[in-house]
Amino acid sequence: MAIEQTPGGSIVITGAADIRVAALTTLAYAIITEMETGMKPTRNFSALRVAQYHKVPIPEGSRPQKKKLLRLVVQEIRAAKPGWEPSARLAKALAK
Repeated sequence: MAIEQTPGGSIVITGAADIRVAALTTLAYAIITEMETGMKPTRNFSALRVAQYHKVPIPEGSRPQKKKLLRLVVQEIRAAKPGWEPSARLAKALAK
């Protein structure tokens, strides 16, 4: 795997596929935080715009709710990295 943590705590990501997975995973956790607390990552960007930037396939002409957007992001992560399993927090948010 090309996502590693150094002894000092830094994260090192190499490889285009893993960089995409890391970005999508970060987006998934941002969506969960927004669902749980109402806090938005920034005022200028919505999770939907970030998902569109990362080429998450969103149905034409729709604005999916946060939970549906989270499911779409997780599907995209699984497509990019077969065998990937969500963490307990992510699985809990998907089950709600």
